[in-house]
Amino acid sequence: SFNIKTTSKFNEYFKLKGDVRSLELFTVNAALIANAKGNAMDTAGIQEGLYIVRATTTGGYKNVKVYIKK
Repeated sequence: SFNIKTTSKFNEYFKLKGDVRSLELFTVNAALIANAKGNAMDTAGIQEGLYIVRATTTGGYKNVKVYIKK
């Protein structure tokens, strides 16, 4: 399973633990708004709200709901 860790400072980024190759950030309406290689994503320019993160790993992918709070 994945654990999401966020910074304590305004949720400027989040990081997933595990064998994560890339991340995609979607709105709840399935619109892709950001992506990143690796296991961390900068969210400084993202508005507060509920999002879905798709983490791609060597074994497939997993979707995780996250709430970005500013």
